[in-house]
Amino acid sequence: RRLDQVSAMNLNNFDVVFIMGSERINNIARVKEFVNNGGKIVFMPGTNSSLSNFQKLCQELKVNVPTNIVGKLNDVSTKVSFGSVDYEHPIFVDLFQKNVKKQIESPDINYYFKTPVKSNSKTIISLLDNSVFLSETEFENGKVILFTSAPTFKCSNFPLKGIFAPLMNKLVFYLSARNKEIKDYIVGQSFPIKLVSLLGNQLLINKPNNNQEFINLDSLKQMNYFDYKNTDIAGSYSILNNNRIIENASFNTNPLESRLGKMSDSEFDEYLNKINFQGKLFTVQINDDYKKLIYSSRFGSELWRYFLLIALLLALVEMFIARSSKKDLIGLDDKQK
Repeated sequence: RRLDQVSAMNLNNFDVVFIMGSERINNIARVKEFVNNGGKIVFMPGTNSSLSNFQKLCQELKVNVPTNIVGKLNDVSTKVSFGSVDYEHPIFVDLFQKNVKKQIESPDINYYFKTPVKSNSKTIISLLDNSVFLSETEFENGKVILFTSAPTFKCSNFPLKGIFAPLMNKLVFYLSARNKEIKDYIVGQSFPIKLVSLLGNQLLINKPNNNQEFINLDSLKQMNYFDYKNTDIAGSYSILNNNRIIENASFNTNPLESRLGKMSDSEFDEYLNKINFQGKLFTVQINDDYKKLIYSSRFGSELWRYFLLIALLLALVEMFIARSSKKDLIGLDDKQK
């Protein structure tokens, strides 16, 4: 599409947007909104891009800003090559054979926008003058990949190099990956879902037990974020809008529930008071017959021993009373005689 048609496009329909050139773009605010809402952009100058316009676009996107132009179009008498390459960056994964030294054949670059490294950006490929050739700037959700030279023969022979096609392919896959970083929560916690620039009128929540929950967006129109609270099941939750995953979250049980440390008696008593425990507490020592104690706690203690003891005591009392009564009767008979 032409850059002057940006205002007429809904960029939210795209995972990745390539922007080449800076002269005719007519709505940079739309591009910034796309990035702030999680969009991914590959941005590169055009053959006819002026320094001032390219600088302005870089400033608006908050990426590395060039300071000057080096070289001339179609003039290969002055050229520069790649300096260092960050082969650990994800875009180079699986691009090289295993157990073989990673190496890229550098193009001859005769025209580029000299751009110093910026602290909030990652330099993926630098040039021999320590300026940026390819960099990545991350925002809260969005990303901007910046090239400082146009991929045209007037500026370099980069499109002829073997790395060009696979690099562009990997950039698309890297930026369009829908499985975002999974955020970790504890079961029962709520987590925020960003509502800006969503399509349609529903959110779909896929729960770990394969159940689904629908959320009506019409009632949330005035909100930028929605706190989802129905997280009583451990596992992974996926949030979809318009059949696209916009958020992933993982909910785990509270690790304190698995802590094997021993509570002191006072700590346990404090816990029982906290939960308002109304039952009876049985303390089991190491040498106690725990089976017997558990059985007693469930069914009570056997009372026959106590009744036997009472019966014996009553029998002794009865014998004592009977003997005393007999003596009294004998004494009474003696007096009558």
